[in-house]
Amino acid sequence: MQPNFQTMSKKELRSYLLAHRDDDSAFYAYADRVYDSVATVEAAVFEWLKRQNPHQEIIKAPDKCLRFLITDKDEKVKRINVHIINSSIADYKTLLEIKIQDINSDSQKNKVDLFVVFVSENCKNALNLKRDITELHSNSVTKSARVVGYVDSDGKFKEI
Repeated sequence: MQPNFQTMSKKELRSYLLAHRDDDSAFYAYADRVYDSVATVEAAVFEWLKRQNPHQEIIKAPDKCLRFLITDKDEKVKRINVHIINSSIADYKTLLEIKIQDINSDSQKNKVDLFVVFVSENCKNALNLKRDITELHSNSVTKSARVVGYVDSDGKFKEI
């Protein structure tokens, strides 16, 4: 008998999938859940950006997930990259430093004005991430980085 994946939490569904790797239905249910989480974050960050920049044009970057472009009145374009950080990873501070180095390298290579938005998995982790980014304010990327929220256990975006 097939379990009801709709009633499982994301964590329960992931555990089930790991225990039943050949269950295609579980895989697709989990993939849908992940896609829905990313779409939720993307829509929420877009709304947050509109509130922060009420007189500027904001568009989703073509063919890019979790990337937006803001054009100011002088036609200067700023790229907004959104990163979802799961701080349950054993040494996420190292991962965060590597991610920031990669973002910095990309912005220098592409010569873009960049603003980085971080979203975490829950309120506590979002607040820890905010603290850690503040401690890492050593380059232009971290100075323009902002932790804006988290995704709660029901998959809903919450601002901090």
